[in-house]
Order: sequence, then C-alpha cells, then structure tokens
Amino acid sequence: MSNNHFSLDMSPEERHNKLVNMSDEDIDYSDIPELDEEFFKNAKLIKGKPATEVMSIRTNTAKNNL
Repeated sequence: MSNNHFSLDMSPEERHNKLVNMSDEDIDYSDIPELDEEFFKNAKLIKGKPATEVMSIRTNTAKNNL
C-alpha cells in the first residue's frame, strides 16, 4: 500500500486526480471495512433531486392592463 495522504488544503481537482489514479491496493482499510459482494447484494442507487428546476412565468406588461 502506498502513502496516499489527502490534506484539507488540496484543491478539489487535486483530490479528484489523486483518487482517480489510486489503485484498489492503495486504499487504507485500517479505519473502514472493505465492502464485499454481500454489502452490494441489496444496494440501491439513489439519485438526488436536481439543484434547480426550470420555471416559466408569463407577465403582461402592457400599460393598458394596469
């Protein structure tokens, strides 16, 4: 296992690149359990709602309607 330390001052891009380039052997399981097939047997993918929704509003700005 290599020494893959992540620091709080790393940019999101640096963290992403480091994670993408890690192999399975580089993961440190000393504080977390390794997830096996039994864990994923009943797993379900849950997608969150989009952060924004599209909304359309019609307004009538003609002066004679005031």
